[in-house]
Amino acid sequence: MRGTTLGWSLVTLRLNRFELLVAVLGALIIAAWAAYIVVSLSAIAVPDGCIDGWIGVSDARPHCLPAMDDWSSLLVSSSSDLLWWAQLIPFVIGIVAGAPIIAREIEVGTAHTTWTLFPSRTRWLVSQLLPVMLVIAVAVVAASVTTELVFGLRERMGLAVIGDIGMHGPVFAMRAAAAFGIGLLVGAIVARSVPSIVIGVVAFVLVLGALGVAREAWFAGQPRIELDPDDATAVTTAWRWRDPSGALVTDDVAMSMVPPGVAALDRGSPQAVESMNWLEGHGYALVPVGITQAQALGWQAYEVGILATLCVVSIGGAFLVVRRRRT
Repeated sequence: MRGTTLGWSLVTLRLNRFELLVAVLGALIIAAWAAYIVVSLSAIAVPDGCIDGWIGVSDARPHCLPAMDDWSSLLVSSSSDLLWWAQLIPFVIGIVAGAPIIAREIEVGTAHTTWTLFPSRTRWLVSQLLPVMLVIAVAVVAASVTTELVFGLRERMGLAVIGDIGMHGPVFAMRAAAAFGIGLLVGAIVARSVPSIVIGVVAFVLVLGALGVAREAWFAGQPRIELDPDDATAVTTAWRWRDPSGALVTDDVAMSMVPPGVAALDRGSPQAVESMNWLEGHGYALVPVGITQAQALGWQAYEVGILATLCVVSIGGAFLVVRRRRT
C-alpha cells in the first residue's frame, strides 16, 4: 500500500503541476525579492547606531546622513512594492493550489475509480494532499522568513508598519494555509476546477474583509493612552484634554471648566477658540489619544490563530465532504 500511496502522490504532482508551478513560483518570487532587498541594504555601509529611529534629513546625527539617505530610500521604495504584492500572493498560492485537487478528479470522472484503489477515501485524500502541501510549504516558509526580515528593518527604522500586517512572516504563511483549506473545501463541494478557484477567491476576500472588521474591533477594545504627537507610527483614535493634574478628560468636561463669560465669546463660532485659549492658559493641553504601534501589532497573534483554525476546519470539512460524496 505504501508503494501505491507514493505512486499516487507522484501522479498528484503531475496532475497539478501547472497550479503548483503558479503557486510555488509566486512564493519564490516574493522570497527572492525580499532576499534581494535585504542583501542590497546590507551592502550599504551604514555607521553603527544610525538605523534605529532614523527620521530623515532633520535627524540629529549628521554623520549618518549620506549612508542613511541611500539606505532608507532603498528600503522605503522597494519594500513598499514588495509588501503590496505580498498581500495578494498568499491567497493566490492557496486557492490556485488547493481548489483543483479534489475538484479535478470529480470533474473528469476518475474519482470513483481512484477511490476504489484505496482502503478508504481518507487515505486517498491524504495521498493527494501531502505532496502538494509539502512543496507549497517549503516555498511559503521561504517567503515568510524573508518578508519578516524586511518588515523587521522597516520597524527598526521607525516606519509606520501597522498597515503591513498580513504581508509578512507567520501571518503571510497562515493566509496561504487558510486559502489552501478554503480552496480545497470549495473544490470538494463544487467539483469543478475553474468555478472552484473563482468561488474560492471570492470566499477568501470575504474572509479578509471579516478579519479587517475584527482587527478594528480589537483595536477599539485596547486601552487608550496619551500619545507622543511626533510619533507617526501610533494610531490616534481621539483627542483629549490633559488637565493640570495630568488626568485625561473629554472635551465636554474641559469646556465645563471655562468661565461663562469666556464661553460666551465663542457663541456662533464654529470653533471655541477663546475657550481653548483659556484652557491652555490654565494648564490644560489638547493631546492625541490612541494605541501605540506595539499594541496594534499584538493583533498578529490573533490573526494567526484565526487563520490556522480556519485552515484546519476547512481541510477537515473537505475530508468530510469526500467521505460522504456518492460520486
